[in-house]
Amino acid sequence: MREQWRLWLPGIVLVPLCLSVVSSSFGRPGGFLSARNPLAFSQGLTAHASMLMNVGSFVLSSGRSQQHYTISTSVSASMLRHGHQEFTIDLVDPSAHLSLIMAFIGYHGPGSYLLENQRNGGDVRVTIGQQYWDLALVPTASCRLTIISDQPKAQPDLDMMTGTFTCLMLPPGASNTNRQAVALPDGRFAIVMVVVS
Repeated sequence: MREQWRLWLPGIVLVPLCLSVVSSSFGRPGGFLSARNPLAFSQGLTAHASMLMNVGSFVLSSGRSQQHYTISTSVSASMLRHGHQEFTIDLVDPSAHLSLIMAFIGYHGPGSYLLENQRNGGDVRVTIGQQYWDLALVPTASCRLTIISDQPKAQPDLDMMTGTFTCLMLPPGASNTNRQAVALPDGRFAIVMVVVS
C-alpha cells in the first residue's frame, strides 16, 4: 500500500498545478492561447495536451456583459466520422453544469468553415446550468470555425485538434429564463478527436 501511495503522490500534486496553469492561460489576454497569435496558440495547446486532454474556452457576450468559461475534461467524446467528414466536438463538465457541442458535415482538414444548419448541418450549442443557446434554433444563423491543426496522435484512431470559433448570435433555448440571444466572440479548443470511420 505504501508503494502505491508513493506512485500516486506526484500525480496528486501535479494535476491541480497543471489545471491552474492551463485555466489561467486561457483567461490571460495575450497568453499562449491568444487567438491573435494562432501559431503560438496551437503550439501552446499541443504542449499542454499531455497534461490535460481536452480543453475548451469561450467568452459569452450578452448585452454589455461578458463572461469567460473554460471546460476541461479527460473524457474524449469528440469524433470524426465517415472518412473524417462528419465533425463533432463534445465537451462536458458535469460538475460545473457546463457544455459545448459543435457539429457539421463537410470537414476536410485545417482551414475555416461556416457552420450553418440548412447548408451543412452546422450547430453550436452552449449549456450553462439550466440555460442553453443553440445555433440550430435559427436555421439561417451561422458560426465561424477555424481548425488550426489536426494531427494524428501516437495512439491509433486519435487526432489532436486545435481551433477557434466565433458566433455573432446564438438564440436562447425555449426554457431559458433569460430569453436574450448571446454572442461567442472568442472561442478556442484543444481536444482529442476519436476517429470512428
